[in-house]
Amino acid sequence: LPDQVTAPGSGVVSRPEVGAPAAAVPAAANASSEAGATLTYAQMFQSVAQRYDLDWRMLAAQAYVESGFDAVALSNAGAMGLMQVLPGTWREWAPAAAVTDPFDTYSSVQVAAVYLDYLRTLLAERGYTGSEWMLVAYNWGPERLNEFLTGGGTWETLPEARRQYVTEILRVAQTLP
Repeated sequence: LPDQVTAPGSGVVSRPEVGAPAAAVPAAANASSEAGATLTYAQMFQSVAQRYDLDWRMLAAQAYVESGFDAVALSNAGAMGLMQVLPGTWREWAPAAAVTDPFDTYSSVQVAAVYLDYLRTLLAERGYTGSEWMLVAYNWGPERLNEFLTGGGTWETLPEARRQYVTEILRVAQTLP
């Protein structure tokens, strides 16, 4: 909805410490709406990535690949917002991030980061510690990836579209200063 479109950090959604790891959130992340200041996209990605021990460049590159930085993007499959989060994933993970608006840029990145953190942990339990597997699971779904890996799948036998998705994110991430 038009009244739900916001710039990074300018929404009225509170950003409590729900589900945050031990690392503290920089004051700028919470002060943005309180002090009337706004976060730049770089600051937003850095803040959220630090909170979940993610590479902020990878997170920003993922937003670029997913939506072209379009906060109101809506895919044919129903994926929403900057990070193109599917409705079911949003319903499951938005409460963990204490957010409600999939078209608020900060909220979208927050939910994506919480979900990526979960996927990373899930895959690490199976011995897949590389960020590429976390990105494949985000794009393809953890169930599909699990079936693929259980069936003996490898990076080399992964469908080309999934490898290209990851390769593009990692390529774009390397170009960010």
